[in-house]
Amino acid sequence: MPVLVRVPRPEERAYRLARHGLVPERSTPAGVDALASATYGLHAARQSSPWVTLRTRLPAFEPTELRHMLSGERRLIKVRCMRQTLHILPLDLARTAHHATLRQRLAPCRARLRRLGRSDTALRDACARVRAVLGETPVPYRELEARAASTRHQVSLIRIAIKWLWETGEVAHVDLSPSLHHEHRAFVATEAQYPGLDLRAEAPDLQSSCDALVREHLRAFGPASIADTAWWSGLGRTAVRDAVMRAGGEFVPVALDGVSDELLLAADELERLRDTEPLDPGHVTLLAYEDPTLKGYFSTRSRYVDACHYDLLFNTIGEARAAIMVGGEAVGIWSFDRRGRRVTHSLMRRLTKGVRSTIAERLLDMEDFLRAEPMFP
Repeated sequence: MPVLVRVPRPEERAYRLARHGLVPERSTPAGVDALASATYGLHAARQSSPWVTLRTRLPAFEPTELRHMLSGERRLIKVRCMRQTLHILPLDLARTAHHATLRQRLAPCRARLRRLGRSDTALRDACARVRAVLGETPVPYRELEARAASTRHQVSLIRIAIKWLWETGEVAHVDLSPSLHHEHRAFVATEAQYPGLDLRAEAPDLQSSCDALVREHLRAFGPASIADTAWWSGLGRTAVRDAVMRAGGEFVPVALDGVSDELLLAADELERLRDTEPLDPGHVTLLAYEDPTLKGYFSTRSRYVDACHYDLLFNTIGEARAAIMVGGEAVGIWSFDRRGRRVTHSLMRRLTKGVRSTIAERLLDMEDFLRAEPMFP
């Protein structure tokens, strides 16, 4: 039985933030794709989140960099995966995440088909009509829908077919918008947009993909609990526990001060964590809405915020609001008002004048960054 290693909370916060690129002088990842790998994807359910996630970690980051990597170099792809939510991922990680979460994403498609009262045969025919419209270049969603539906009554079925082909990996999502503030969704055959990337999963591969996803989460977010990984992945606790058992001695149990759950950490990361120096008490960073650093945890999120502030930092469905971190702890939230073109914020407690001044500087920089993009379609 492995010995339970006790870890002080300040060292753990510093270790995790550095691993996620939030401590520039200590952070290993450098560049957009490296950061997308370090956090196992950029959460993209809210349109601006991946751009803000990168800006908080790379002060010189400009929006064109991410657009180029998605549509120019095509080294990143936007897919629906963990918990049926959108993430931007490097291609190698996208395949694992896409395969491992296939069942949880196809189930809603089948449910919608049943509610519509249509058969699997009708869905296959609709998918064929969608394929006939797609070519070598992305087709805007509404145009694809209109061209594939021969009558107005077929639109609902065509929408399910588009979703089915996207979820199974045959078509890829492309955003044609020139701004991080809004989306112009289009679709294209995956093999045309990403030659060599095969997202279509075979049944025998699903377990190995699930195991790989669990290991990748624990490596990116450890120390983390079984419940944290189950929440993040959507796989369920039994599947996560079984995957950890199959991983053998790859992970060691860790106890974190003030957290009741037993946590797991990659064995080869233990010394690095132990050697980590705590953050300066005045260390300030901003996090995006649904930032990976907060979204990687659920049952142990008290490591970043006092339980009395959960309702402020997290909404009713568990989404993490854009946060202000001081010394690795959430002390406030912020948001950007597009109509007013300004950033607003709210603090959870009193802070020193120097820390408040640093926060104001960071928020002003973020305001300038967000205001530079076209606000409305």
